[in-house]
Parts: sequence; C-alpha cells; structure tokens
Amino acid sequence: MNLIEGLLTFSRTGQKQVEKEEVNMKEFIQMVYASIKPANQDQANNINLVIETLPHACIDKKMFNHVIQNLLSNAIKYAADRNPINIRWQSWQGDGEVIFAIHDNGIGFEPSKKEEIFKAFQRLHARTKFEGSGIGLAITERILRKHDGKIWAESTPGEGSSFYFSLPSNG
Repeated sequence: MNLIEGLLTFSRTGQKQVEKEEVNMKEFIQMVYASIKPANQDQANNINLVIETLPHACIDKKMFNHVIQNLLSNAIKYAADRNPINIRWQSWQGDGEVIFAIHDNGIGFEPSKKEEIFKAFQRLHARTKFEGSGIGLAITERILRKHDGKIWAESTPGEGSSFYFSLPSNG
C-alpha cells in the first residue's frame, strides 16, 4: 500500500459504518492468505502457516480483510530471511471477549516500542530494508476499535513477534 492509498484508507476507515456478519475466522484467514501468498512457489513453500481451530466472529468482512492481510503480510515480510517462515494463528476465550493471536519467527522489535507501532508513520525498521508506508498497523488498530476490540503486541528481537487482538464474545 503506498502512502496516499494508506492515508485514504485510514481516513475512510474512521468514517465507514461497520456492517457485521458472522464469519468462520479460520476460513476467512485462509482466504486472505490465498490472496496474498507469494506467487513464487519456492517462497510460498517456505511459509509454514498453521491455523488452529478458531471460533466464528461477527466482523465487517471488507474492513477486517485489511486487518488479516496486514498482520499476515507483516509476519511474512519481517520473517522473510527465515527458513522456514513459521506463522501460527490461535485463539482463546477471555472475559467477555475472544482473543486471537498471530505468532511469527521474524526479526521482532524492541519491547519498549510496542505502543509506537500502532501510530501512523512510526516505523521501527529502515525503509530501505522493509517496504511499507508505516500506516498499516494504525489502520488495523482503528478497525479493531470500530469493532469494539483492541490490538497489542509482544516481541523479542531476533525471535519473532506476537500480535493479539480481541473482539467481544457476543459480537
């Protein structure tokens, strides 16, 4: 996503009405992954994607496509030098919410930066090494807020990152 597209998406996301429907999250993640997985067969074969059994969720599929696409794309991008790239999705029931998690074995980031990554244009890694506009996680955070959810991350440099998001259990 280039910068102008990102800004337009960020702006529109704040104004758009949420139209929720019940979605099988495992199938939804698989569908989004199929649309973004590398065309190069060697690269695609290097990705070990595990999606555990996930509950259904009430989401706006059009908006949430961005959430899943961004989280998957980042996991692939920041683990590109790993062989294999390991990505695992899981979920569990919280107090009145369902928590989803995506874990990767990428380069990670300093734990002290975990709040910054959700702000527009806050990049932790050089543009020359990793492409992107620095707005994807800000859009993701905004979409989750519109769904009465939240997002947070944990990471260890050199060992990977985990991104978590919650959605209300009752939809």
